[in-house]
Amino acid sequence: MMNHIGFGNWPFSFLPQTRKLTELTPSQVMSKFNAATVQKITNLKDKNHHTEAYLLGAKMMGYTELAKKFDLINQLVKLEGHNPIRTYEYELYQALLASAKTELSPKEYLQFYSAF
Repeated sequence: MMNHIGFGNWPFSFLPQTRKLTELTPSQVMSKFNAATVQKITNLKDKNHHTEAYLLGAKMMGYTELAKKFDLINQLVKLEGHNPIRTYEYELYQALLASAKTELSPKEYLQFYSAF
């Protein structure tokens, strides 16, 4: 039986399986974490640009593969005028938060989480 990421009867087996998202050392991630980026994420969410906010968060944390997925979703949203795969995007968002929680201090994670 093939394991795949997906929801309902629509498998995302063409996407890579879940991997460890950390591609930078914790010290590199911490040096990229700043209040200005978190504020940009908050501003994007306030304007209802959720996918772009997730993309910026993934880039800030150094998760290049996750950032590529959010970028592709963002392109799809621009083409369709709405997000036809919102459930999948939410799964990626949850993976972003889970990985950030293990790498950031509690105070930084709270700021990061609150931005969304």
